[in-house]
Amino acid sequence: MKRFACSSVPRTLPRSQWGVALVVGMILLLVLTLIGLASMRSAVMEEQMAGHFRDRDLALQAAEAAVRDAEAFILANAITEGSGGVYSGNNGLLGRLDTEPDYLGMSWGDGNSRSRSFPRVSEDPRYVIKMLSKTTTGGGTVTIFRITARGVGRNPNTRVFIQSTYQRTGS
Repeated sequence: MKRFACSSVPRTLPRSQWGVALVVGMILLLVLTLIGLASMRSAVMEEQMAGHFRDRDLALQAAEAAVRDAEAFILANAITEGSGGVYSGNNGLLGRLDTEPDYLGMSWGDGNSRSRSFPRVSEDPRYVIKMLSKTTTGGGTVTIFRITARGVGRNPNTRVFIQSTYQRTGS
């Protein structure tokens, strides 16, 4: 029978372990957890930014729709300054001599602005039309208007204001 030499097996028991592998493993897990939390925070922040951008874009679309509606209103109606109280500062129509309102601070209601319906927003977009000048030439009358439109997104705190100048030529 053969006997095996046990020279490779230590004759004494090893010293007690210090647990270095456990400590290193725990530190690595902690670092990976912190990296994961930071990336989750970043993803949440990016999602919030995308939501705010989408809401602002919706408010911008609503304001642009209000400008188009105001242009159609100007074309469809024979607006003359002082006729029938049209330019009394009510209903969103302002004359040349009317003082310019504080568009940011005013409350946009039925008494001082016009509206049009628009889906998916917290408030319908509104607009104010102000006559800037009216000139009669040999070819007819040229009237220039300034349209100020306000659009609101799904969040009522998201507001976009647009100003546009519109010229109507008529006889």
